[in-house]
Amino acid sequence: MRGRRPAGPDYVDNLEGSQLARHRLKVILQTLKGECRLSEACTELNISPQRFHQLREEALTGALLSIEPGSPGRRPQTPSPDAERIRALEAELTAKDVELKAARARAEIATILPSVAGTTSAAEPKKKRAARRHAARPGRLARGRTRETPAPTA
Repeated sequence: MRGRRPAGPDYVDNLEGSQLARHRLKVILQTLKGECRLSEACTELNISPQRFHQLREEALTGALLSIEPGSPGRRPQTPSPDAERIRALEAELTAKDVELKAARARAEIATILPSVAGTTSAAEPKKKRAARRHAARPGRLARGRTRETPAPTA
């Protein structure tokens, strides 16, 4: 066989965990590999054969469950109540900033153009004057035309 030799049960020494748990797992893997008999493993761990079978079952079940395929991607994170409150306050602050900028713009327009800010439309007074002017001349139409009055019929 080419390449590195497999680490086998010695690979357990590199894993995180308590010394007792690493030793138990190493002995369980040695029995699975055939390097150690059940009675030797029970003597080394100072446990009964029934307890050894329980430990082996738990170790293999845990290993199997941990390598089950899961859903792809990151798990969705549920925001904490504090984070949700902060997000809501930031949104409210952004809305208030927009309102403040609009109010400042209206105030600036009012100081620059006070005549426009005081009236709703500059064209309204002209319409009223034009209507009064034409009302004073009942015989005239708009644009300089005169109304022809029909001759009285006898």
